[in-house]
Amino acid sequence: MSAAAFLMCAVLIVLVTYGVAEALQIRRRDLRREAVDARAPQSEVEFSVAVGAGVTGNVVRAFRFAVGRALGVDPFRLRDRDLLGSDLRVHSFDAIELAAVLERAFDVRVRVMDVVRCRTLADLCRLVHERTLAVSDLDPPLHRDPMPRVAEAEPVAVPPADQPPQA
Repeated sequence: MSAAAFLMCAVLIVLVTYGVAEALQIRRRDLRREAVDARAPQSEVEFSVAVGAGVTGNVVRAFRFAVGRALGVDPFRLRDRDLLGSDLRVHSFDAIELAAVLERAFDVRVRVMDVVRCRTLADLCRLVHERTLAVSDLDPPLHRDPMPRVAEAEPVAVPPADQPPQA
């Protein structure tokens, strides 16, 4: 097999793989949208009560809008007990996108592993709320440049008063 034929086969395999992956991603988004749109909306008060732990209504509202935007669903139809993996079908790229949207919305660091480890939306909302209470400049969100670390000033050697200055 010549090098050109091998290259053509490799390109064809990559294109088919990409096409199948993209079709599956579109199908998963459509299934998610259908499942979420088929249910009744949950009020912000109910969502806030279920999340608990002193999470304010503004945080819950911003959280629901960010998740709705990232997943392409109506934020008012998201429920606190929605399972990220099975109910909302958050897998691979969706988890990365959700983490990035939450980072931008709340200006805190949200890792993809945090999204994957949280079982429900209420767990994820509590995690984001805890991160907003304990913001750290040592672990900034990825969309923001880290704060430059300023080196401590070197001590200046001051010669004793009884010695003449050296030239």
